Amino acid sequence: MNIYYRVPAHCEESTYGPVSSALPDHRSAAEVCALHYFQYHDGWEARWPLTFALYETERGEKLCELEVELESRPEFTAGTCGHTW
Repeated sequence: MNIYYRVPAHCEESTYGPVSSALPDHRSAAEVCALHYFQYHDGWEARWPLTFALYETERGEKLCELEVELESRPEFTAGTCGHTW
């Protein structure tokens, strides 16, 4: 299933997609769209949570609006620095 989406708070007129979601429910589709927005449309610069409006076609009627929160998970990687104790 392909989904199109808008992020009204950021780019009200821009429609993104299609984003492929094999998951049938709107909540899962909104999460897939949020990841797409984060990776390809400067979503890392946004202030989350964001509202996503979902559409079945690029110019179709809105299916729903869902708020999506970004969960941050810190990741630490240590390397050698040449010093020994």
